[in-house]
Amino acid sequence: MSKSRSDVQRQIERGVSTVTKSSAFSDWFSSENPTGDGLIAINNSFIYRDLVETTKNARYLCISLKDGKVLSDPVSVAKPQTFNPDFKFFKDSSKVMPESQALGTALEAELTGLGQLVFVLIGEIEDVISEVEIDHSHCRPDGRR
Repeated sequence: MSKSRSDVQRQIERGVSTVTKSSAFSDWFSSENPTGDGLIAINNSFIYRDLVETTKNARYLCISLKDGKVLSDPVSVAKPQTFNPDFKFFKDSSKVMPESQALGTALEAELTGLGQLVFVLIGEIEDVISEVEIDHSHCRPDGRR
């Protein structure tokens, strides 16, 4: 089953919406109490990299905060400074406010660079019965060589 860029984008947007409705996000939002305008970045990893040597993707999915209210649409992508908590608020007026781009634009750039193997790894697995004839002397139906 082949997925289009818009299918991938919708799936990401649904995932972000689910995250913003989660108790983890609600708890963080209540404790941080972000105000004003800015971006909320969603951590792109569950691994604390102080203990392991891996490379973390520099891009994070983000949602906007406008007048203290979460706008889960549109989703954007930014390259903020790295962080370990699940969520991080960047106020518009902050010196470390990352530049962001629309999810569709970021997806187009990323999908262009992906190979087919990645799609196999993130795709769906279905049982498909198939038969292939092998024309080789070691593979005869009667068992003779």
